Amino acid sequence: DTYGGGFDATQAFVGDLANFHIWDRKLSVGEIYNLATCSSKAQVGNVFAWMETNLDIYGGASKWTFEACRQLN
Repeated sequence: DTYGGGFDATQAFVGDLANFHIWDRKLSVGEIYNLATCSSKAQVGNVFAWMETNLDIYGGASKWTFEACRQLN
């Protein structure tokens, strides 16, 4: 499979994803820590960014806004 290319339905992911990002490099320990602790220094993926990428949704899937670091009052 390729991004925006061929798709084999028998290899489809079944489950939930949230706040999914892809980078073109390995993240440093500090960058991973920033993501895990909701630091303002956390970066979005530079290949794929969850909120900034338009997706074609198939098979009854849906894309929801997800705020992992939102504080509950």
